[in-house]
Amino acid sequence: AFTSEGVTEFEINKTAKTMSFGGKQYSLDENLLVTADGQTVDLMDINSADTLRINGMDHVVESICVEKGHGYIRLQGDEYFIGGWIEVGKNIIKPISEDMLLVVPEGDYEVLVSNKGYGGTKQATVARNKETIIDISDLKSGEVKSGKILFTISPSDAVLYLDGTMVDHGEAVSLEYGIHQMVCKADGYETLSQYIKVGQALANIDVEMETSDGKDDEDSVSGNTVSASGEYKVYIDAPEEAELYVDGSYVGIIPVSFPKESGSHTISIRKTGYQ
Repeated sequence: AFTSEGVTEFEINKTAKTMSFGGKQYSLDENLLVTADGQTVDLMDINSADTLRINGMDHVVESICVEKGHGYIRLQGDEYFIGGWIEVGKNIIKPISEDMLLVVPEGDYEVLVSNKGYGGTKQATVARNKETIIDISDLKSGEVKSGKILFTISPSDAVLYLDGTMVDHGEAVSLEYGIHQMVCKADGYETLSQYIKVGQALANIDVEMETSDGKDDEDSVSGNTVSASGEYKVYIDAPEEAELYVDGSYVGIIPVSFPKESGSHTISIRKTGYQ
């Protein structure tokens, strides 16, 4: 028998009735018990933002307890910051989109928002299954600040993109305070994509790229993400008249569809009067 506590990195395949965590795959018992706050809940109530305690025997998961659940953050007065960035704690960094609903583990956070040199921080407490509204309308004030970044990249002939625009990293690059996306590309090396935070007048960033397995990297840098296109869609037909969010971004009112992309995604449905 085994008990694994504090599990935050996991994947659940409800169709195949399997679960992966800690580098291993397990089967889900046909009588699987899932609990949260001392109550029995459905397996589909578990979100990737949750922290779990998992009990099982050999390679079978017998029960799952949600030790730490999730809530939601919605921004108010964010018109100026759309297209900018939000950072919640140290692990969540997202581009700010219109009418965004962000899934966040429950707890206390320092929330940083930024766009075009403006921004600031707010304190927020996220409760389980509750929506926390943060008014950021007062953060668009003061002087626009910027800092200079000195990049040292290996290999030296790598191409550097900042927020989707190619820049010359042979000299100091001036960036407005806030969150920016950095992408480095070079033949024979794995494409590196990560976020950087600018918050001082001068800083150094050292980048060491890893060699690839010889396959060509055909991904293209577009805006703030590495994008891939496809013709398939996911269709949501019910419940009608509810709001649909995918990975925190507003999609529309159900019935609605959105492009199908590989990987794990968080789908949230919101309607007044319902949990």
